[in-house]
Amino acid sequence: MENNIKLKYILISLFIFVIIPLFILSLQTLPPRTLLKESTSVLVIVGFFFLLGQFYLNRSNKVFIKIYKMVKIIKLHKIIGYLVIAIFFIHPFLIVLPRFF
Repeated sequence: MENNIKLKYILISLFIFVIIPLFILSLQTLPPRTLLKESTSVLVIVGFFFLLGQFYLNRSNKVFIKIYKMVKIIKLHKIIGYLVIAIFFIHPFLIVLPRFF
């Protein structure tokens, strides 16, 4: 039963912080762009929503603390944080460097 609850919260989080932003991005009417620019847009939007999701992985969210141990929440918080920082540091280079080649 506990595994079903954990899976439910993982799927809800993925839906809110990954699927919905990508769906909103796909609804935009942008002019055709290169694969690099499209993948950079997707990467940055997912990174931004992961950053927003970090606020739900703090100690004040009692629901997650009841379901998961605090050690796992802190580990996931650190992993997502490092991933978001890496995405935000790589983003300018993906925009600027192709102009030189």
